Amino acid sequence: MINLKKNDLLNIRLTNLVVLVALLCLLVFNNVFGQLSNLTTSNNMEQDSYTNILPQKNVNITDLDTLKIMPLGNSITKGAGSSNETGYRRILDSLLNTAGISFDFVGTQNDGIPTDFDRDHEGHGGWHAKHPSFPTSVLENVYSWLELNPPDMVLLHIGTNDIGELFVNNESVADVVSDIEGILDTIDLFELNTSSDIKVILAKVINLTDDPGTATVNETDSTTKLNNELQILVDARIFSGDNILIVDQESALSYPADLSDRVHPNDGGYVKMADVWYQAIASLVSFPPTIVEQPQTVQAIESDSAQFFIAATGTKPLSYQWRKNGSDIVGETDTTYTIPFVAPIDNNSQFSCIVSNGSGIDTSNSVFLFVTGENERVTHNLQVLYNFEQDSTKVTDISNLGSDLDLTIEDTTKTRWVPYGLEVTAPTIISADSSPLKIYQQSTQSNEISLEAWIRPKNITQTGPARIITFSKDGSERNFTLGQNSNQFNMRLTTTTTDANGEPAMSSTEGSLTTELTHIVYTKNIDGDSKIYINGVVDTSVIDTGNFSIWDSSFSFGLANEFTTDRGWLGTYFLTAIYSIALTTTEVEHNYSVGFNGDKKLLFIPTQVTSTVSGDTLVNLSWNDNSNEELGYIVERRSNSVDSVYHLLDTLDADATGYKDFSTKHSTSYFYRIKAYNSLNTSDYSDTIRVDNLISDIENEKLISHFQLHQNYPNPFNPSTTITYSIPKASKVSLVIYDILGKVVTKLINNSKVATGNYNFQFSTSSLNSNLTSGVYFYRLVATPLDGSETFMKTKKILLMK
Repeated sequence: MINLKKNDLLNIRLTNLVVLVALLCLLVFNNVFGQLSNLTTSNNMEQDSYTNILPQKNVNITDLDTLKIMPLGNSITKGAGSSNETGYRRILDSLLNTAGISFDFVGTQNDGIPTDFDRDHEGHGGWHAKHPSFPTSVLENVYSWLELNPPDMVLLHIGTNDIGELFVNNESVADVVSDIEGILDTIDLFELNTSSDIKVILAKVINLTDDPGTATVNETDSTTKLNNELQILVDARIFSGDNILIVDQESALSYPADLSDRVHPNDGGYVKMADVWYQAIASLVSFPPTIVEQPQTVQAIESDSAQFFIAATGTKPLSYQWRKNGSDIVGETDTTYTIPFVAPIDNNSQFSCIVSNGSGIDTSNSVFLFVTGENERVTHNLQVLYNFEQDSTKVTDISNLGSDLDLTIEDTTKTRWVPYGLEVTAPTIISADSSPLKIYQQSTQSNEISLEAWIRPKNITQTGPARIITFSKDGSERNFTLGQNSNQFNMRLTTTTTDANGEPAMSSTEGSLTTELTHIVYTKNIDGDSKIYINGVVDTSVIDTGNFSIWDSSFSFGLANEFTTDRGWLGTYFLTAIYSIALTTTEVEHNYSVGFNGDKKLLFIPTQVTSTVSGDTLVNLSWNDNSNEELGYIVERRSNSVDSVYHLLDTLDADATGYKDFSTKHSTSYFYRIKAYNSLNTSDYSDTIRVDNLISDIENEKLISHFQLHQNYPNPFNPSTTITYSIPKASKVSLVIYDILGKVVTKLINNSKVATGNYNFQFSTSSLNSNLTSGVYFYRLVATPLDGSETFMKTKKILLMK
């Protein structure tokens, strides 16, 4: 309990006639018009489940670099009766930090503070704790605390034990109110003597709800009376100019749920108490926004989505405005900005976000959106690129970025130019004509790298490792090397966690290296995530948190050997590229799908076409997929008659190696042929195959086993194309065309009932009211079976070229 001597009050209290008159006026006003505090509370302040902020002078603390808060109270401040010895302070600390409010707890004591909670001078262990210089007076103690650590704000509360001790010590409610007034007078005196301005937040006393305990009279009545008297006191002091805010701890905490011993809150009670303090502080403090998580550069493929995100702290509400290339983006006022379908025109666009509130603004870093065209290779952060199409003694760097890093073939008799590539037939070295400074400078700055190659190894017996790509000095010192060890790829990258030889090395899985045309990519990002991709799929991944700060700029760059010429590699190069960024998995997959020669997309003829017949009329075709660059395969058929011609039977997805023809007739023979296609051209047709001995007819609906949506043909198209799909069971079907922004262009089929069967729908732009421009569109099939089974939905791209 606060036990103050009467002469202390007489010496320190600031008696003010205006205050007394105001108090009398308030009492009369309350008697006439009811409870003023209840009325004004509902009109002036938002309510929540914990906090009830009553009438107060509206004073915001806005211009402070750090808000100094003094918790001033009895043992509740320390946390007695709880496993948390810091009471409400640790929880309040977290709430204020999360809100971005810069603050510091101040006081004179450090009672019971765990070592992992580093806020110094958090408060006081109880009113019994006297300052050594003032051993006889609590008010002198309070004044001393204010002098030693001047606060901007005081959190003042009276513990529940004060109610019980009213009756133990035979004191009245008026005595306790008088004690509180003495503390407020002491704060006023300090403000007067130091010309300071302290905001006081005063908490109501918690109700013990008539639990008998050690009390001899009704504690609830006394609590209510005390809180009413406190309200009258505060109203009078606010009227006279004091900066006081009273908060309702009484309704926030209740006995016994939130109290551990009728006197002190338990852990759950301290959470509620901290929230009451936080809501009150936040209502008085306004801090400008601070961005705590900057948006990041985004890498995306054409037609994919891109998303930017930002996080900020500061006094709420916070407003957000995203910008593109320095101009506001209308309507984009959230923490996240999403572009549903990116387009090549967005490539290299800069994005930023302005965060603001009533106290100021903060502008984010500008970041980039890198967009790779649907049929183009990734080019952002590219350092060198070789496509091996020069047919000379040189291998030309065609990246067009910085100084070209051309390569010279040391012995041209040991190499030969092949279509789209350079074959190394005997050990030699292909080395850079100049210093590879652009690789060194960009990668040591970003601490990221990607090595990419399209190659065909000569055999799986080369070891050493045999050098495919190297940036090194000799056989034991390097910045990086991609090599071959028998049937595995080997990657040595020197970082602060490896030795000078890039050991420990990273290897692909056993048997992952073959003599087939292979797309190999190694990436390492700034977080240390290192991956080896083979043909667009992650083969191996490890974590290396080291950086490139120990790289040596004097090392040389080359292909096919070490500079000691004792680690020769044999095979064919079709493409080599180095990036100063870690390509994303999506980008690696995309580069693989585009192929080593970009938009030329060399297509190979499907070979070894075979057929079988099952179920009397079901023709099963199979073939070898010899291309890496196709968008799909076209299957054509004609009947065995003199006047028959080939017609399109179906269009298949990429990597298809088989097809089932359900649409044959009995007692008929057919000829089939297949070719690969992409957006620019097609391969030659495969050899023709004849299928005979079809002897019966089977109902179509018994042969269609699953839903299918095929690639349209032709694609690209102008003005019409055919869309083919299969429905294995009666369904409601929708077939809709969308533009790149997700807007409906036309509904070809609108939720119509469709029976089992194979269907072809011819889409023609001439049938539309609007004139479509060239570009990428999408068509989506949604089929909901009438039997209630799972809905089928699939979307494919379609390209209109005028």
